[in-house]
Amino acid sequence: MAVTSQRTTQKEDYQFEGEVYVAGVEGPEWLMQHQVWSLYLIGPKGNLRVFLTDRQVGEEGVPKMGQRLQVTIRWANFVSQKLCFITGYSLLID
Repeated sequence: MAVTSQRTTQKEDYQFEGEVYVAGVEGPEWLMQHQVWSLYLIGPKGNLRVFLTDRQVGEEGVPKMGQRLQVTIRWANFVSQKLCFITGYSLLID
């Protein structure tokens, strides 16, 4: 697994792009009129819990446990908490 890019525009707006392994998926749950899935990912720097909204679900559907993904993740402040959201992803085939 390799980090392909990291960039910081502001302290509270941090983005990560790279390859991750899907260790678990929960959901969907309803949040502010959107379906949201919790994904547990293993990346090059450790474990990560991220959220995927119905607006970001790709053609492949919601990622499944055991898949490898190329992702773009954005950290954002949401109701005074810092959360990670997937803003784009593609399925990697071995």
